[in-house]
Amino acid sequence: MHAKVKPQTKLHLFGAASCHGAQDKRCDIAPDLLKGSNLVQKLADRGVTAQWQNIFRVENSDDRRSLVAMLQSLASAVADSVNSKTHFTVIGGDHSSAIGTWSGAAKALRNHGELGLIWVDAHVDAHTPQTSISGALHGMPVACLLGQGAPDLLDIGFAGGKLKPENICLVGVRSFEAPELKLLAKMGVKVFYMEDIRQRGLDAVMNSAVELASKNSAGFGISIDMDVFDPVDAPGVGTPAHGGLLASQFLPACARLMQATKFIGAEIVEFNPFRDRNHKTELLIKELITTLFN
Repeated sequence: MHAKVKPQTKLHLFGAASCHGAQDKRCDIAPDLLKGSNLVQKLADRGVTAQWQNIFRVENSDDRRSLVAMLQSLASAVADSVNSKTHFTVIGGDHSSAIGTWSGAAKALRNHGELGLIWVDAHVDAHTPQTSISGALHGMPVACLLGQGAPDLLDIGFAGGKLKPENICLVGVRSFEAPELKLLAKMGVKVFYMEDIRQRGLDAVMNSAVELASKNSAGFGISIDMDVFDPVDAPGVGTPAHGGLLASQFLPACARLMQATKFIGAEIVEFNPFRDRNHKTELLIKELITTLFN
């Protein structure tokens, strides 16, 4: 009797080489650094056939229209991957790339149902231009995806909001401002704080997050800001926040996502190589991707 051969997972890799939305402008080299590494070979060793599709860039960092154009291009590419039923990973760049990533996923799923999303982040990222003191766009993508924000960012992929509040949840939050929480509470978005994880355990919280993101959706993804991890595991981020997730706990939880039939793809952002120590954050990103799609 011949042993069954497990079919290989196919994965499209994209880069969003932009820090236009962040205050520290040095995270834009992350996609190129990872493309030049052994990531594809590492994935192949785990049975994943990965191909780099494109690294999208902002042509003029001083021109908002260049950012919008990049997000539109990223959205189209992600939509093509989802339509071809190929898993994807977008590597940022700052977290404003999520506006393009998940607008594209929502566009592809539009004729089949809603998009679900697990947002894993130390921060809430739900400011609007009216509530943000810094004006940094990487603090606004959750609001944008929910249909709240600058008009030029709400029309990426298609006009209007891309997520229903009941189909997105935030995991690992420990740094936030009152206007962000007020918006999410008003809309009914579920937030799992670090305190919830300490009380319930990460496995229980992630199980709840997967159930929420997949229950009423045609497909769901995960968006991971590397600052969700404690700086001991991921020092190479622009806005570190102590008391975060430990990689040793999160990686096993990630391994179960591929078992969910509605899982479509991932996004990993805010890696700043200039702040990394001994390649710890870089190595963790590679392990995250190989674990998610193994």
